[in-house]
Amino acid sequence: MFIVSHSSARRALLPRTVAFSILSGLMLSVMSPLATAQISFQNVTPSALEGFATESWGGAWGDYNGDFWPDMIIPNHRERPSVYKNNGDGTFTNVILQADTSKTWISNRTADHHGVALADFDGDGDDDVFTITNGCCPSQLQVSYGETFVDETTSRGLPGIAGSSTQWMDWNGDGNLDIINGDRVYLQDASNNFPTSTIIGGCGRTYWTILTDVNNDGVQDFVCTN
Repeated sequence: MFIVSHSSARRALLPRTVAFSILSGLMLSVMSPLATAQISFQNVTPSALEGFATESWGGAWGDYNGDFWPDMIIPNHRERPSVYKNNGDGTFTNVILQADTSKTWISNRTADHHGVALADFDGDGDDDVFTITNGCCPSQLQVSYGETFVDETTSRGLPGIAGSSTQWMDWNGDGNLDIINGDRVYLQDASNNFPTSTIIGGCGRTYWTILTDVNNDGVQDFVCTN
């Protein structure tokens, strides 16, 4: 399913986040016939990450602590999420116990986490995290305050959202990043809250979402699968 943006005003702000979905698109680009350089990859997982393996529906890159090193958030489907802080030397440390000050992720270890997306929606210089769930518990908006997160889902006006995949995008072209979940967009206002939402139509129950410029008009479009 392709949801194509036709309005020139509907341009996505490009957050400092490089999500896995966007990374996939970049990989497709470098592997195209136009690429001339030899591309190769090396699996450095054993040396870069602490030994923790579990089922997960996704993950995202972003600089949650504003130190200009990309960190990694893994939602871990039936386990508490992992917050992998980039140590700046090619290794990552899972700091979930220190970062989750509201204990939302720590307390709800089996919250059926699915998609995750990072973006600096409040413009304070560090990426915030929206994790979407599809089970017992509402999705969570974790706002970054340097090295720690505070769960501000309710105080920012977000209802009990459920789903499988999510993205940040300036849907209405007002300069504020909005949250997309399936058919619904939660619109951010000038106070960095999300008091209203609108229906996109066409997606229904969505399992995977990607932002890309499908028709090369310079405007980000929304691709969903259901």
